[in-house]
Amino acid sequence: MARGCVMGKYWNEMGMGELGRLYCFVDVAKYMAFNPDYKLVHLKALPDGDEYCEFAIRLTTEQEKKDFFDEDKDWRYIDR
Repeated sequence: MARGCVMGKYWNEMGMGELGRLYCFVDVAKYMAFNPDYKLVHLKALPDGDEYCEFAIRLTTEQEKKDFFDEDKDWRYIDR
């Protein structure tokens, strides 16, 4: 759990939570780039309207790995 996410708070204050949520995908990308066998997912996120951010580490599927490294795929679904 993370409290006090400055970026999440900022995006919400600006009324741009949907845009701010894109910033959260950096967490997923960094984690999978480090070790594609695992993903960091947001169970809760400030830009989604939650009170705090909550994370989980999960194994990735072969399809998720393939989609993440394919330049033409939208891999944002991995963060669920």
